[in-house]
Amino acid sequence: MKKKHKRKYTRRGTYTHNRLVELPAQYQKGFLSTINKRTKLFYALSESYNKVISDLGGTDSLSRLELSLCERFVFVEMLIRNLEVKGMNGDEDDYLDKYSKLCNSLNSIISKLGISKRETGQSDVRKHLSEKYGEDRDQE
Repeated sequence: MKKKHKRKYTRRGTYTHNRLVELPAQYQKGFLSTINKRTKLFYALSESYNKVISDLGGTDSLSRLELSLCERFVFVEMLIRNLEVKGMNGDEDDYLDKYSKLCNSLNSIISKLGISKRETGQSDVRKHLSEKYGEDRDQE
């Protein structure tokens, strides 16, 4: 009888291969898709990204440039969060310099995107219907 060979476990071809488990050192377009989707980092980034997109009216109302700025916003915001943790632990020597530069970058992105919440296309339809049918009811 032939002896069966047990297959050795290798990391090649697994889901986590070529997936990041921490923020990349520099911004890369589409960096969210390179992060391992099972990490807390991915959940925090995707939640923040989705909230920013939602606040700006959804993906249908945003241009490609605005979507890119949203991705950069999330990246810089996470860099600031990580730097704050390092600064609180005393690990960072030039904490204030990096922190102020990142905050200025974040402020610049916010000023380009706009700080106020935008209405989605659905609310425009609801507004139109309420104006149209609301006036008809008042006349009766």
